[in-house]
Amino acid sequence: MKKSFITLTCTLCAFGLTQADDRYTNEIRVEHEDGTQYTLIVDPEGTRIDTRGVLGSVRYSLYTIKNEDNTPYFLDEKTVSSYHPQSTIKITSGDPYEAIPRTRVDKPFTVEYVVTGLVTDDDDVQDAAKSVVFDHRHTVYDAGGTEVPENATWEVHDHDAVTANGTHRIANIYTQIQSTNLPDARGEEIFSIYSNPDWGIAPDASLLATKRVQIWPIAKGSISGIDPTIEYAKIPNVTVDLTDLYPSSTTYLRVYKGAPNANPAEVLNINTSYVSINDAIPVDRNYVLEELDSKVPEDGTYTVELIHETPWGADLLDQTYPLKIKRSIKINGNVNSSE
Repeated sequence: MKKSFITLTCTLCAFGLTQADDRYTNEIRVEHEDGTQYTLIVDPEGTRIDTRGVLGSVRYSLYTIKNEDNTPYFLDEKTVSSYHPQSTIKITSGDPYEAIPRTRVDKPFTVEYVVTGLVTDDDDVQDAAKSVVFDHRHTVYDAGGTEVPENATWEVHDHDAVTANGTHRIANIYTQIQSTNLPDARGEEIFSIYSNPDWGIAPDASLLATKRVQIWPIAKGSISGIDPTIEYAKIPNVTVDLTDLYPSSTTYLRVYKGAPNANPAEVLNINTSYVSINDAIPVDRNYVLEELDSKVPEDGTYTVELIHETPWGADLLDQTYPLKIKRSIKINGNVNSSE
């Protein structure tokens, strides 16, 4: 018999919480191969010893419980065994957010999984010791949704045997989610490693490791209120509508003289237009900017742009040209003297 040390890394920020948020209780639900079940209460971060140890295999499921209504949120699961292979999975993308790996629908991510304990030189050992199954499947969220719907359909992309120990890496892959309008697509993909007694996910197979990556849509935005045919003595109010801002992003208006230019020489960022998002899900915003007239004092022809900055850089969401400003008044006349 061996004792299992379960190391927990806090993932509660996925729900917008801090590590010390007393509205939630964290627990590990333990299920032994012989049917024994019990619960271990854990801190948001640290280690916990299962004093009963492992004889056969044990499944550890990590949950956080909302104390107000006892709503459970599943965070992670691991199977520990005295004879099964072991595995870990890591998903990374251009977004360093750690709680739940995530990316944008047009950006790649990388999956790395480690398999240990496979017996590769003894044909007489049980099948569960010879191989594991790598499983990759995906589903879509409802329009505007941020979680898996109750009636979700999971599409299987990969379901393959792994017969080699070591680190396996699938680098720079793009989402497998299918959509008639991919920029608006949202959903998640799950990568799992199972024990493989019968070359498939049988009822007696064990989940060794699983990780998910969330796929978020491309943000959209519009600027309205400026008529390119009008020469303004006073810039009117500008309305900005923003949809599906990336969960880690900053969006703002910028103005510069002249026609649209990918690298304008002098740019005025409108500080009152900034929308900074630090969340777990995409966000919609809309507002009316009344201060643009005071921010652009000089006459001239301008370009107004809506910029969206994410971990992958800056994107242009919308552009208005020309904004024509003419505040000065020219008077033609003569001054005559009677002398």
